[in-house]
Amino acid sequence: MMAGSEPRAHVTVDESRREIQIVAGPFHVSAAPMVMEGMAHDHDQGEEGVTPMIVLPWPVDAGMSGFRVAAYASDGTEQPRDLLHHLIAVNFARRQLAYPVPERLFGMGAETPDVKLPDFLEVPIERGDSIGFYVMWNNSTGKDLDGIFVQVVLPYADESRHPEKVMPFY
Repeated sequence: MMAGSEPRAHVTVDESRREIQIVAGPFHVSAAPMVMEGMAHDHDQGEEGVTPMIVLPWPVDAGMSGFRVAAYASDGTEQPRDLLHHLIAVNFARRQLAYPVPERLFGMGAETPDVKLPDFLEVPIERGDSIGFYVMWNNSTGKDLDGIFVQVVLPYADESRHPEKVMPFY
């Protein structure tokens, strides 16, 4: 983290686009350790490579219908997608079907494309449910990065169309 600056999250609901935008940061992203050719690479960087869990209440009376994720520098410059090793989103209001842990809404990696469900589907989430996010970084630039922000955009369903409910399964 930047000196004197704790990461914060800001939520905006754009009703005309039916999107929730979450911007979190600023984060200090340490350079990944060098990996020698031919040696195994352990992606677990421990606590230093992971953001703190960001927990926010779901702000609308509609379910989630997709996600887009990006990282930006403090000057607004979009960062390479592979800076995000992965981002995980969970719903603390519901448990997994097969495991006694919070429901994983989605997980994305650098190779994961943006997702938009068809208009007739939604992942049900109730207004006020606690939704959490965390990021694992993959900073291969060779230098520490300060002032990095993560943007998560969550389209939400049009309830007037009575979308079918689909549950995530991990």
